[in-house]
Amino acid sequence: MSEVSENHRILRQDKSGDYYWVKTGKAQHLHNKMLEAEKIMKNSLKRSQEIISKVEEEAKSLINDATKNGFDKGYSEGYSKGLSEGKTIPVENKRPLADELKKLKERLPDCYNVEMPKNELLDKAFELTKKIISIELKTNSEAFFGLYYKAAQHFSNVDKATIKASSRNCREIEKNIDKYKNAIDGLNEINTVELDCDDDYCVLETSLGTIETTASVQFERAKSIINPEF
Repeated sequence: MSEVSENHRILRQDKSGDYYWVKTGKAQHLHNKMLEAEKIMKNSLKRSQEIISKVEEEAKSLINDATKNGFDKGYSEGYSKGLSEGKTIPVENKRPLADELKKLKERLPDCYNVEMPKNELLDKAFELTKKIISIELKTNSEAFFGLYYKAAQHFSNVDKATIKASSRNCREIEKNIDKYKNAIDGLNEINTVELDCDDDYCVLETSLGTIETTASVQFERAKSIINPEF
């Protein structure tokens, strides 16, 4: 993309070769925000495509194993198990999501003009970003650790901590207890408490205080970047 400055405005050229004027100041601020939004959508698209590929590979592998055994029932169960091992998100629900993200990304350059859209495009961006965060937390154990890690950075030199989370995430914590301890300087002991809650919920309690966080925190951050009024 090329640009020329003149009289407090910028002439930009998009990837298709088209030119348009953008005023400096607020318009430039909005343009920069849209570039950040595009980056978020691009990363979300990449992650959703990875999820699709992984689930399809697992499903095919289980189907092949069942077929070798020659059991129709095994074939059916293998397929079902393959999808369930995609971490509860059916592949047929992921593919439309990836397609929607791709379409949204393709439409983003249309919004680089002076006026930032406040209608359907932004609503769609918010909706898809929230979906991606939800899928990430259900398919990738590192996503929950990232949620915890951000909270952990507020503490140091504490000996004990309690993490309250879903039963699934508590199991992950127990399996990777050292990694969770190392996120806080001086932490020697972690207790887990299982809650009847979503996988995007985490409470970290220490002698220095308590932090409650959810995936909606990440969603609101992405939303504020995309929102031109922020």
